[in-house]
Amino acid sequence: MIASFTLKIDFNLQLLFIGSAWFYSLILFITNKLKKFNFSSELVEQRINNLKKSLGEFYTLEPEKVDTTIDNYVKDLLDKLKKFEILNKYIVIGLLIFLTLLFIIVFLAK
Repeated sequence: MIASFTLKIDFNLQLLFIGSAWFYSLILFITNKLKKFNFSSELVEQRINNLKKSLGEFYTLEPEKVDTTIDNYVKDLLDKLKKFEILNKYIVIGLLIFLTLLFIIVFLAK
């Protein structure tokens, strides 16, 4: 639907529309790059490590047993989060590349 909309508007509006989308995707890329694409999973891993230390001291259990217990509960969720972050990274970079190419093609076509 958006593609047909961009084809029906005049050349200057097409460039403005594509340029705006490109600029927005560039902002997404820059903000994700600055905070790191894997910010959430690193934060979760840090909290898990802090929890392991706290539980190990509080319950005076063996550190290996605490690590194993916590890892069993969070491993699948953390793996899914990391996969989502990788997918997000590829989507943002792909969108930026696609819009750059689209802008160049539309600009050269007119």
